Amino acid sequence: MFIFIDNYWMFSKISNIYYIKRKNMNRQKTLYQPKISILIPLHNSAKYFNSTIKTILNQSYENLEILFHDDASNDETRKILEDLTIKDSRVKYIFSDTNIGSGYSRNKLIEASTGDFIFFIDDDDEFLSPKIIERCVKYLKPNLEILSTQFKYKFDDLGIKIPINNIVKTLKINPSPMHYYLNTTTFAWGHFFNKKFLYDIDVNFSKVKKYEDIAEMGNIFSKCKNFKRTLIYSIIYHRKTNSLTSFDKNYINKIECINQAYKFNLENIVSNLKNDVSFKILKKTVNSLFMEHLSLISVYYINLKNRNLKKEFKKFIKDIYPSILEIYNGFDVKIKYRRISDLPVFVTKFLYKIPKVKK
Repeated sequence: MFIFIDNYWMFSKISNIYYIKRKNMNRQKTLYQPKISILIPLHNSAKYFNSTIKTILNQSYENLEILFHDDASNDETRKILEDLTIKDSRVKYIFSDTNIGSGYSRNKLIEASTGDFIFFIDDDDEFLSPKIIERCVKYLKPNLEILSTQFKYKFDDLGIKIPINNIVKTLKINPSPMHYYLNTTTFAWGHFFNKKFLYDIDVNFSKVKKYEDIAEMGNIFSKCKNFKRTLIYSIIYHRKTNSLTSFDKNYINKIECINQAYKFNLENIVSNLKNDVSFKILKKTVNSLFMEHLSLISVYYINLKNRNLKKEFKKFIKDIYPSILEIYNGFDVKIKYRRISDLPVFVTKFLYKIPKVKK
């Protein structure tokens, strides 16, 4: 009997010690509570960013900074921000008196932020739940440079909202930063960026007037050495599918801006990776970038609903395609369908059937 009691006492003692150690281990896992800066660039956003604001303010994570940049709006955006700063001490805003563009806006937000990690969200997108930041913080560590999350699309202009999962879920569990970057649609939003890391690599979103994500994200991911991704869905990206009814100078300028952004992106990636990977891997990386480039152009063509406009666009692409190939000179890029995101190119492959440029 005494032996039984002694054994029971000993077992209870060991169990309590194990429980305390386990409890302390779990506590240590969640001990890191970094300050998170949610950054939102705005320009004339008063009509449509109320739902965005609501999902941001409802975040349950406490160590949070919410920072807006008003890029010279001429609507009620500034007034809304002023009211928010009075109601919620976490909210701050900065502004520009003249319109400087979204790239410079992102730079200013990073500079003004005080968090350990920053998280961009656009003015018409939404967090999927109030606990998104709280859940994701569990994966952050002081030396982690990027934590990438999942997102969902919603095509609002179709009359219904259709959530579509980002295809990145099909990736392997622990992809490298470049493997992730080349196999998903990578925007500035949807990632936790270590602010010190961004400073160390001298990040700059203002290299181009438009499509600053394209121009800089390759630079960020190709310099990242400590990367993690999570299957947590963080935000809903509202995708506008408005058909285009004109092919004018502004349209042409957009295509030229796309080309310029990919040129900057390619230069960054090649410069960052040329000493770290074999030419074979670098060539494969560049070809993936080339297909992404064409895919974006193809989407513009698909959005043109008028037959005459499509014909005009086709001629325009035929004229400029040699200059697009020139951007990738030295890598012998080819049209290869390897990802779901290459589908627009497959549908519009006739756009790119022209004689090869003689070297």
